[in-house]
Amino acid sequence: LVAAIISDIMAFMIPNVIYTIVIAVYFLFISPIFAMIFFVGNIFVILYYMWSFNSVLQKNNEYEDQIQKTDGVLIDILSNLDKIVYRGKTQDESDKMHKIANDNADAGYNYYKVSNYLAAVMSAILVFVFLISLYYLITLKMNNNITQTTFIASITILITFREKMVALVEQLPDF
Repeated sequence: LVAAIISDIMAFMIPNVIYTIVIAVYFLFISPIFAMIFFVGNIFVILYYMWSFNSVLQKNNEYEDQIQKTDGVLIDILSNLDKIVYRGKTQDESDKMHKIANDNADAGYNYYKVSNYLAAVMSAILVFVFLISLYYLITLKMNNNITQTTFIASITILITFREKMVALVEQLPDF
């Protein structure tokens, strides 16, 4: 588990953080206000993630515990299947497994609901930052403060950034 977490951080988090910093520095050369808008928006995303991390982690732990409980009961039933059938306890065991399966489904639903809400809010913040940045970039171009090449390069960078960050946001709950 620890190796998987370290691998995910090394493969996804660090490169994307470096990518964001490089983009912010590039935007700083174009316009300090533009860089500030971009950087503040990303800070909001990070702060929201840190604020909601504990609730996602709690729901994940509850879901994992429920999966472990379900696996244990299922292994117990399968190991003692002959005794259950012989003693006529099939209905009791079926009812017990049905209740545990429902608890498992409820825990999974709660975890994925919180996880998807987190991803949706973070994606909305990223889209908002993208739109504000795009608007400011268009304003800079309309006022002839940047060249057409810089404008097109910056739009391309913004689109690439949005795609990479949305992909990262979708991965975050799995960490």
